[in-house]
Amino acid sequence: PIKKATPTTHTIRSGETLSGIANKYGVRSSDIKRWNGIKDANRIRLGQKIILHGAAPGPTWSSYTVRRGDTLSGIARRHSCSIGEIKSWNKLQNSRIMAGQKLKIKKAR
Repeated sequence: PIKKATPTTHTIRSGETLSGIANKYGVRSSDIKRWNGIKDANRIRLGQKIILHGAAPGPTWSSYTVRRGDTLSGIARRHSCSIGEIKSWNKLQNSRIMAGQKLKIKKAR
């Protein structure tokens, strides 16, 4: 027998849109609306739980706040990634970072 995939539940966070969520999980926003009885994509609210069928969740991200004395190589080593990946994820043109700056870091699975 064919196993049916268990639906994924996603909780709406601040700043998220249905199209962004659809993109993240590799599904269409029209399907999310249909699965959840959503009439208006602009009427989703913070904390609302939505069901996603056949969704493959994308990467999980964390935020890292640069501390005084940090280097991209040190941050990369600590998070098991490369300097190039950090620069790409954060659209950095060069390797200069400043204390207090927030960097997106892809969590290893």
